[in-house]
Amino acid sequence: MNTRDDEIYQSITKKQVLLLFIAGSFIGGVIFILCYGVNVLHVTNDAWLLAGGDLNQHYLGWKYYRKSPWHFPIGMIDGLVYPDQLCVIFTDSIPLFAIFFKILSPILPETFQYFGLWGIMTFCLMGGISAVIIRKSTKNILFCIIGSVFFSYSPYVFHRMYGHTALAGNWLILAAIGLWLYKPFFCTLKRKILAWGVLLMAGSLVHIYYIPMIMIFMFFSCVQDIIEHRAWKSNLILLLSVIAADLALLGCTGAFSSTSSMQDGGLGVFSANLNALINTFGNSAFVNRLPANDGQYEGFGYLGFGMLILFGIVLISSVVLLVRKSTGSTGQKSESKGMKQYAFPICMILAAAAAMILAVSPTVTLNSRTLLIINYPEVITKILSIFRASGRFIWCVGYVIMFFAVMTLAKNFKKAVSLGMIILVVILQIADLKNFTRIGKNRTENYQYEPVFTSEQWHQVFDGKKHLIYIPYNSLECVFGSDGIYEMANMACDHDMTVNHFIAARIDRDNMQRHVDMICSELESGNAVPEDTVYILDSEETGKRLGLRTCVIDQVVVGTAQ
Repeated sequence: MNTRDDEIYQSITKKQVLLLFIAGSFIGGVIFILCYGVNVLHVTNDAWLLAGGDLNQHYLGWKYYRKSPWHFPIGMIDGLVYPDQLCVIFTDSIPLFAIFFKILSPILPETFQYFGLWGIMTFCLMGGISAVIIRKSTKNILFCIIGSVFFSYSPYVFHRMYGHTALAGNWLILAAIGLWLYKPFFCTLKRKILAWGVLLMAGSLVHIYYIPMIMIFMFFSCVQDIIEHRAWKSNLILLLSVIAADLALLGCTGAFSSTSSMQDGGLGVFSANLNALINTFGNSAFVNRLPANDGQYEGFGYLGFGMLILFGIVLISSVVLLVRKSTGSTGQKSESKGMKQYAFPICMILAAAAAMILAVSPTVTLNSRTLLIINYPEVITKILSIFRASGRFIWCVGYVIMFFAVMTLAKNFKKAVSLGMIILVVILQIADLKNFTRIGKNRTENYQYEPVFTSEQWHQVFDGKKHLIYIPYNSLECVFGSDGIYEMANMACDHDMTVNHFIAARIDRDNMQRHVDMICSELESGNAVPEDTVYILDSEETGKRLGLRTCVIDQVVVGTAQ
């Protein structure tokens, strides 16, 4: 740190940090309510979670998990891929909340959802953490609070909230940057292990994509330590301890109990385009969308119009200042102070570069053109395939740029000028991204959903039954899509029935098909049809072949015992 940075850092008190966090959190909470309303905060209001799309998956994962008895590993769900189990991690049901509220389940109302609480907590933490981080660059409290709006109004959070809901927890990325910037507060190895360990484990219980994102910042924070203090041993212990603790947690939760491979296809398809930071994907009021390949919506990294203007201004001012410093006031080059002085900016740039490489690879594209295909070694490809939607790493790059822009504005400009500029660009940012407010309200308050299945016969058929079996396992999905699968699973859950197929991450479809083949073989062999089972069939002919009594409800062929 230079003299000014050191002076600012020394002036930071715990009381200021707390007050700033509260103020930033308040701003974030207000933004959430303005964009999503208050109805989502009613824990017994689950209608908006059953209105189609991935929200169904997240909520139904929680409903089945809540009804399941406790197992070890503790995150296992009964009844969604019966007779197998499924880990709550793979339904994106935010395991951090799911496990906590399952513990409290006996005292909770019969209908309970925590996704509204998750949303407002996310926005509050985005505002609170960012305000504290910005304080590292200025004593101007008002500037810190206004600057936090960039993060409370993050386009990345809006893009994911109540779509891929768990992925909206970008506050974990901010917390990783904050731990790095405030590392003198964690001056002992034990504190560092505790801080990074808690953060990484929290990220693992929100969404597994946050594991490598947090680790990028943790690793380069250690690199900075090594450059400055040659602390090889302590940082190696830090990395190994934190990783070991996180692996143990994942094992106890059930992340490794999936019968299918952790890897998945799509690496290179769901990447970020090289234009990601300026590509709006139609979400800007001022900037047109740029070309991108199918699947690259996963790499949505648009900074926002206000942030782009601010970044351009501070980048030019930083270059001018660097030129002046390099020549000095007399026109002579100043004496070099060695690499240690620049360890932090170098390592932060390397962290952003690493995230950028992960985001845009292995198929590197600009607009609609493929520029390069990186042929990673097989072992690297297998690891990266666990995180096949690599474009999401662009968020790390985006937040580094945002903090650089806001904090450099505070450092390089006079108080009145910086305050006026931050107000102006925040207004531009909100105006540019106003479309997200409409999208938010449509998802939580203005949604219109027509049920896939409307017949009252379903309740008669399901009454007293224990199992729902699809033959073949994808028979309903092929006709009615994911919404049909989700709606049927919800009806089954309300009747305390299991299902043998559900749409989630890391499902072993081959194993499901083997179970179905076994059931068909038993029925074809003349075994008695279980009285407690309802079958969803691809045709009435299949029902006759298996010796089932069939009927058609809402265009679905249903089979039961004769």
